[in-house]
Amino acid sequence: MKNNLSLNKNKVNKKNYKFFSVFLITLLIQPIFSWELKKEKNGVKVFTRSIEGSNFKEFKSVGVHSGSISSLISVLQDDSNFCNWFPDCKEFKLLKKPSRLERYQYMVVKAPFPVNNRDTIQHTVLNQDPVTKTVTINLSASPEIIPEVPGTVRVPKSKGVWKFTPLDNNQVEVFFQLHSDPGGSLPEWVANIFVTETPLKAVIILIKLAGEDKYANNKLDYIIEK
Repeated sequence: MKNNLSLNKNKVNKKNYKFFSVFLITLLIQPIFSWELKKEKNGVKVFTRSIEGSNFKEFKSVGVHSGSISSLISVLQDDSNFCNWFPDCKEFKLLKKPSRLERYQYMVVKAPFPVNNRDTIQHTVLNQDPVTKTVTINLSASPEIIPEVPGTVRVPKSKGVWKFTPLDNNQVEVFFQLHSDPGGSLPEWVANIFVTETPLKAVIILIKLAGEDKYANNKLDYIIEK
């Protein structure tokens, strides 16, 4: 009986060993792409990295805002003014708003000639951590919400986040990260503009606008400031 138990334990140990060996080998052979600093201006840094299986890089940009989280969200949700500040925005409108924390937004992005403009439908969901008070606005593409527009290429895949993290001295870290498949064919030089210039300008201008009187004193009842 003891011999049988010993044999069974050996079999289990061998299975576990094989499983963990395969797991470790899988981790080792998967490419790990690190973030690379691409640009820095006005205290805002832009990083990019490659994504396995994609021809297009992911970006993240980080800056610091002296003010409230509510002021930043107020700028992002001012639909009538969005195209006046967000880089290369040609058209923007709110499609539907299931709740004050969830939105479906439509945007047309201008592309340089002879590339076709892109349009995207972003599903956004806002959450706030009850302990850290960090606010995240998750972004994901919902291309099927409305019919495609002739002459404009629909963005089929997109995933990202805006994150606002409270710091000391009434400051907030502003974080913007996104990876998209722009659809159709896109020259490399155009793609490089979108993953460096767009996030840089977006965060710089967002911080600037959030400090102006129109937004700086806004208080949103669903946001708890630190």
